[in-house]
Amino acid sequence: MATPPDPSPPPPGRPSGVDAGVPGWLRTAAAYAWRIIAVAVVVRAAFSVLGQFHRIAVAVFLGLVLTTVLRPVTGLLARRMPRPPAVAVSLVNQPHPDGSTSP
Repeated sequence: MATPPDPSPPPPGRPSGVDAGVPGWLRTAAAYAWRIIAVAVVVRAAFSVLGQFHRIAVAVFLGLVLTTVLRPVTGLLARRMPRPPAVAVSLVNQPHPDGSTSP
């Protein structure tokens, strides 16, 4: 028994099968939509990563400010005691906004 011949292939530029009823402009719009979605996901991921660097930058900035404020006090205390205890005393005895020191 002979098999029936395959139907003729569609002309070039025309899809066959399921996509046969989809207009070309819709196929083009879908292709651009997927590209836009991919770019949006990459941009969102990049901003998310950069947002994490914000936390690190704030912590480093506050550490530098604290070091700058406490360095003169530590220098004065280092004249009378070794430097590591002077640093510890200056950290424990930080001034408060109301002018008092911690107990």
